Amino acid sequence: MPQYTSNMDLYKVDLETDGNSTFNIKTMLNDNWDKIDSKYDEQEGRIRGNSEVVNEVKEDVGDKSELKTEDKSSLVGAVNEVSEGLADIVNEVSNNTTQIAEKENILNADQKRKITLSNSDPSGGVNGDIWIKYNS
Repeated sequence: MPQYTSNMDLYKVDLETDGNSTFNIKTMLNDNWDKIDSKYDEQEGRIRGNSEVVNEVKEDVGDKSELKTEDKSSLVGAVNEVSEGLADIVNEVSNNTTQIAEKENILNADQKRKITLSNSDPSGGVNGDIWIKYNS
């Protein structure tokens, strides 16, 4: 009695039971070749489909060579480079803010002016203060 392969159901001759049978080219070869060819075509279709998906993703993501970062080895590396750059900017702004506050502290009271934004009429303050009234 013949056997069949588990994955592609290809015909296999059982030598003990089929050993004396006439060699049947259609059953023993051609049908198996057709199954292999069909499976190949199916896999080829999957590969073509996956290739199209990969190309769409590449279009959406873009080409790494177009990155304006120095690190183009990977998207993660480029993002990390940008993140580090932003951290440097945040630190610089923080340092500038601290320096401004320190300089403001050395000003005399008559050298400081208060600027107020409000939708109400001015109240309080000292000469030289600025009150900007806006409509809400």
